[in-house]
Amino acid sequence: MAADFSKRPKILVIHGVQTTDSNDFRQHQYVEAALTELLSRPDLHFAEPFEFEAAMFKYEDINDEASYLVQRILASMTGNSIAGWVVEQAVDLVADVFLAISEGTVYEQVKQRLGNEIDAIHGQQQPLYLVAHSLGSFYALEVINDLMGAFRFASGDKAQWPVHGLTTIGSPLGLDIFRRDVNSLKQRKVAANVTTTPRFPWKNFWDRQDPIVTGSLLGYPKASDFPLRFNRQEAKKKGWSIRAEEINSGHTGHLFAHTAYWKNPTVAQGILNTMYLNRENN
Repeated sequence: MAADFSKRPKILVIHGVQTTDSNDFRQHQYVEAALTELLSRPDLHFAEPFEFEAAMFKYEDINDEASYLVQRILASMTGNSIAGWVVEQAVDLVADVFLAISEGTVYEQVKQRLGNEIDAIHGQQQPLYLVAHSLGSFYALEVINDLMGAFRFASGDKAQWPVHGLTTIGSPLGLDIFRRDVNSLKQRKVAANVTTTPRFPWKNFWDRQDPIVTGSLLGYPKASDFPLRFNRQEAKKKGWSIRAEEINSGHTGHLFAHTAYWKNPTVAQGILNTMYLNRENN
C-alpha cells in the first residue's frame, strides 16, 4: 500500500504527560488552528489550496490504569482531600515518565497502539506526519525506530513509507534519563535497487526556558543537549535527517514555555514545510 500525496495529509498529534482525562485533550486543535492561521497569510502562495486534517493519539488511559492503585494508596495516606489530590496528580506525572523509561508492559502497550494507528492510516493511503509533545516524543521515536529496524523505510519511494515526517516539541530526549542518542537510532536499511536515499525527516523544536527540555528544574534558562545527543551529521549516515531548532516563546514562567509550542508560528511553519515539500516532490 502506498500513500497518495495528492490526498489530504494527516497529522497525528501525540500528547505528553497529562493529569486530565483524555476526553479533554485538544492539542490537535491547537495544531490545526496554528496551521490554518499560517495558511491564511497573503504571502503564502499555493497553486491550489493546501488542506490537511489533524487527530489525537491518546495513551493516557493505559498509564492511568497502571498507576491508579499507587495513586489511591498514597493519596489515602495523607488524610486530607486537598493534599490527597495533589499527591495523586504528582504520582500521575512521575508514573507516566517511569512507565515509559522502564520499558515494561505499559511501554509495549503504548507502542503497539501507536503502531496500529500508523498502519491504519497508511492503509487509507494518507500521507502521515507525527507531531509529538514532551513524553509523547519518546514514544514517537521508539515506534519510528522500530519501523526503521523492520525495513519499513527501505524503499526509495517515500510513498511506501508508513510515516513521512516527525516533529517533536518540548522533548526531553536530550536528558540522560531517557538513554537515547544518535547511537540508539536504527540504521535505515535501503533496498538493493534503490539509487536515491531520501532521509527520514525529524525536526525538534526547543526553548531554553523549558525545564522539561533542559532539565533545569529551578527554571533557569539553559541550552538543550538534544543537538549534541542527536548529532546531525552522524544521523545522516544512518538515514535520518535531524534538525534541532531553538525557539523563543517569550515565556519566562516555569512551565508556560513547555506548552507554548502549540501556538508558535515557527513550529507551524516547520510542520507545513515538511508536508508541502513531500506533496510537491512526489
